[in-house]
Amino acid sequence: MAHFIALPIPLEIRKFIQKLPFKIEGAKREVCEDLHITLKHSIKADKPLINKLICSLKEIKSEPLSLEVTRLQTFPHQPTNRPQILHLAIKEDPKLILLRDRIDQTCIKHGFAPNIEPFFPHITLYRLPKRVSAEAIEDVCKIHHSVNMPPFTANRFCLYDSPPIMRAILGPNYKTIADFELNI
Repeated sequence: MAHFIALPIPLEIRKFIQKLPFKIEGAKREVCEDLHITLKHSIKADKPLINKLICSLKEIKSEPLSLEVTRLQTFPHQPTNRPQILHLAIKEDPKLILLRDRIDQTCIKHGFAPNIEPFFPHITLYRLPKRVSAEAIEDVCKIHHSVNMPPFTANRFCLYDSPPIMRAILGPNYKTIADFELNI
């Protein structure tokens, strides 16, 4: 089973995001319930190892995080590559990076691979299939580059289960396995 660790997006912010006034023809928007900021992905393990990881993750201390959306943009960032994801970028925050690093170190202690890619905190809005034209994506980004959203507080992180085949068929399918409060 595939798992990942993320900050869930508060309901009022998810509702705000769902009302953003743009659409990309040929691409499916992420379901409101699934919006999150990934801190660690690709955790594949059996239930006993996941239970040990949960016990260790409970030991992580952090205060709640004040987060801010900065702009609408795509991944990958290189102009030579076709965009695959349209997302809301989150302003980098030292406390957010520290939390991600603590989670990564905890996962490494349990035998999981370290995060090696740069951290670009974001909320995925669309996964962009090849049939969507790069020009359409570019137009949306130009028109809606600045997103005026209120800052929000992340007061917990979660370990999620992500059954890949069901997600593709049914839509929202991330299941919370464990919840970890951010409070020192």
